[in-house]
Amino acid sequence: MNTENAVSTTQPRSVLQIATLVVALFSISALGFALPQGYPPPGQYGYPPPDYSAPPTFSPEQLDQLVARIALYPDPLLAQLLAAATYPDQIPDAADWADQHHYLQGQDLANAIYDDQLPWDPSVQALLPFPSVLDMMASDMS
Repeated sequence: MNTENAVSTTQPRSVLQIATLVVALFSISALGFALPQGYPPPGQYGYPPPDYSAPPTFSPEQLDQLVARIALYPDPLLAQLLAAATYPDQIPDAADWADQHHYLQGQDLANAIYDDQLPWDPSVQALLPFPSVLDMMASDMS
């Protein structure tokens, strides 16, 4: 390896590059003085301080009991169930509608859902073909 070539390819920094670097460093340090030096104490603005305690832990038996009813659901149904669970106010009405239309299946059910122009979230409507799932969710909420 030729060290003479390596030395000759390095170029000295120009005055403009050095001046830009100095201005950038000065700007960054000046910004440090402009930022707030401290945060208000927790609870000062009416918000409770965050709870940083450890999350609850469950024994394997407790976990089995929690997920036993849904553990064997297919993944797509479980995904719809979890999404629909974020609309708990809509679940009882959807369960009632599904019970009233339990005799419909396939395209007839899809047409009834479309014709009734149901006001619920699509994740809740996606559970209408599964009235037993909606009944379970509705009964858990009462």
